[in-house]
Amino acid sequence: MNEQELLSQYAESHQHPLNKKIHTICVPIIFLSVISMVFWFVPLWAFAVTLGAIMAYYYKNLRSVFFPMLGFIILCCGIIALLSSVPSFLWIQVVLFTAGWIGQFWGHKIEGKKPSFFDDIFFLLVGPGWVMHKLRTK
Repeated sequence: MNEQELLSQYAESHQHPLNKKIHTICVPIIFLSVISMVFWFVPLWAFAVTLGAIMAYYYKNLRSVFFPMLGFIILCCGIIALLSSVPSFLWIQVVLFTAGWIGQFWGHKIEGKKPSFFDDIFFLLVGPGWVMHKLRTK
Protein backbone atom coordinates (compact mmCIF):
# COMPACT_ATOMS: atom_id res chain seq x y z
CA MET A 1 0.00 0.00 0.00
CA ASN A 2 1.18 3.51 -0.69
CA GLU A 3 1.10 6.33 1.84
CA GLN A 4 -2.29 7.69 0.87
CA GLU A 5 -3.85 4.22 0.97
CA LEU A 6 -2.40 3.57 4.45
CA LEU A 7 -3.69 6.88 5.82
CA SER A 8 -7.08 6.44 4.15
CA GLN A 9 -7.50 2.90 5.42
CA TYR A 10 -6.56 4.00 8.93
CA ALA A 11 -8.96 6.95 8.70
CA GLU A 12 -11.86 4.63 7.78
CA SER A 13 -12.10 3.41 11.37
CA HIS A 14 -11.53 6.87 12.81
CA GLN A 15 -14.43 9.01 11.59
CA HIS A 16 -16.28 9.91 14.78
CA PRO A 17 -15.13 13.34 16.05
CA LEU A 18 -14.70 12.12 19.64
CA ASN A 19 -12.74 9.05 18.52
CA LYS A 20 -10.45 11.32 16.50
CA LYS A 21 -9.82 13.50 19.56
CA ILE A 22 -9.20 10.47 21.76
CA HIS A 23 -6.69 9.11 19.24
CA THR A 24 -4.96 12.48 18.91
CA ILE A 25 -4.26 12.32 22.65
CA CYS A 26 -3.86 8.58 23.28
CA VAL A 27 -1.73 7.54 20.29
CA PRO A 28 1.22 9.84 21.19
CA ILE A 29 0.94 8.77 24.85
CA ILE A 30 1.09 5.10 23.87
CA PHE A 31 3.97 5.76 21.47
CA LEU A 32 5.97 7.55 24.19
CA SER A 33 5.25 4.82 26.73
CA VAL A 34 6.29 2.05 24.33
CA ILE A 35 9.51 3.86 23.40
CA SER A 36 10.17 4.41 27.13
CA MET A 37 9.59 0.76 27.99
CA VAL A 38 11.85 -0.38 25.15
CA PHE A 39 14.52 1.96 26.53
CA TRP A 40 13.99 0.49 30.01
CA PHE A 41 14.21 -3.18 29.02
CA VAL A 42 16.76 -3.49 26.22
CA PRO A 43 20.43 -2.55 25.83
CA LEU A 44 21.11 0.90 24.39
CA TRP A 45 22.22 -0.54 21.04
CA ALA A 46 18.91 -2.44 20.71
CA PHE A 47 17.01 0.72 21.61
CA ALA A 48 18.85 2.59 18.84
CA VAL A 49 18.18 -0.23 16.35
CA THR A 50 14.47 -0.16 17.30
CA LEU A 51 14.25 3.59 16.71
CA GLY A 52 16.12 3.18 13.43
CA ALA A 53 13.69 0.49 12.29
CA ILE A 54 10.72 2.68 13.20
CA MET A 55 12.16 5.61 11.26
CA ALA A 56 12.96 3.33 8.30
CA TYR A 57 9.27 2.33 8.25
CA TYR A 58 8.21 5.98 8.15
CA TYR A 59 10.76 6.81 5.47
CA LYS A 60 9.58 3.93 3.29
CA ASN A 61 5.83 4.07 3.89
CA LEU A 62 4.81 7.46 5.31
CA ARG A 63 7.44 9.81 3.99
CA SER A 64 5.37 12.97 4.45
CA VAL A 65 5.54 12.49 8.22
CA PHE A 66 9.14 11.25 8.38
CA PHE A 67 10.58 14.53 9.74
CA PRO A 68 7.68 15.27 12.13
CA MET A 69 7.96 11.71 13.49
CA LEU A 70 11.73 12.09 13.78
CA GLY A 71 11.12 15.25 15.80
CA PHE A 72 8.59 13.44 17.98
CA ILE A 73 11.01 10.56 18.59
CA ILE A 74 13.72 13.06 19.56
CA LEU A 75 11.22 14.68 21.95
CA CYS A 76 10.41 11.23 23.39
CA CYS A 77 14.12 10.54 23.87
CA GLY A 78 14.50 13.89 25.64
CA ILE A 79 11.62 13.05 27.98
CA ILE A 80 13.15 9.64 28.63
CA ALA A 81 16.57 11.18 29.33
CA LEU A 82 15.05 13.67 31.78
CA LEU A 83 12.78 11.25 33.61
CA SER A 84 14.43 7.82 33.40
CA SER A 85 16.17 8.30 36.75
CA VAL A 86 12.85 8.93 38.53
CA PRO A 87 12.25 5.81 40.66
CA SER A 88 8.67 5.35 39.46
CA PHE A 89 9.51 6.01 35.78
CA LEU A 90 8.67 2.48 34.62
CA TRP A 91 5.37 2.43 36.51
CA ILE A 92 4.41 5.81 35.11
CA GLN A 93 4.98 4.42 31.60
CA VAL A 94 2.90 1.32 32.38
CA VAL A 95 0.06 3.52 33.66
CA LEU A 96 0.29 5.78 30.59
CA PHE A 97 0.33 2.75 28.28
CA THR A 98 -2.70 1.22 30.00
CA ALA A 99 -4.66 4.49 30.12
CA GLY A 100 -3.85 5.16 26.47
CA TRP A 101 -5.17 1.77 25.39
CA ILE A 102 -8.28 2.12 27.53
CA GLY A 103 -8.91 5.43 25.77
CA GLN A 104 -8.26 3.88 22.36
CA PHE A 105 -10.70 1.01 22.90
CA TRP A 106 -13.29 3.39 24.34
CA GLY A 107 -12.91 5.51 21.18
CA HIS A 108 -13.43 2.46 19.00
CA LYS A 109 -16.52 1.51 21.02
CA ILE A 110 -17.89 4.98 20.28
CA GLU A 111 -16.84 4.61 16.64
CA GLY A 112 -18.40 1.16 16.36
CA LYS A 113 -15.41 -0.18 14.42
CA LYS A 114 -12.49 -2.36 15.40
CA PRO A 115 -8.97 -0.93 15.57
CA SER A 116 -7.05 -1.05 12.28
CA PHE A 117 -4.18 -3.05 13.74
CA PHE A 118 -6.51 -6.04 14.13
CA ASP A 119 -6.19 -6.39 10.33
CA ASP A 120 -2.50 -5.48 10.02
CA ILE A 121 -0.08 -5.09 12.93
CA PHE A 122 1.82 -2.36 11.06
CA PHE A 123 -1.13 -0.04 11.66
CA LEU A 124 0.38 0.37 15.14
CA LEU A 125 2.96 2.52 13.31
CA VAL A 126 0.47 4.06 10.91
CA GLY A 127 -1.53 5.44 13.87
CA PRO A 128 1.17 7.85 15.07
CA GLY A 129 1.81 8.82 11.45
CA TRP A 130 -1.91 9.49 10.95
CA VAL A 131 -1.99 11.71 14.06
CA MET A 132 1.13 13.57 12.88
CA HIS A 133 -0.33 13.94 9.36
CA LYS A 134 -3.58 15.26 10.84
CA LEU A 135 -1.75 17.77 13.05
CA ARG A 136 0.54 18.78 10.18
CA THR A 137 -2.33 19.49 7.77
CA LYS A 138 -4.31 21.65 10.21
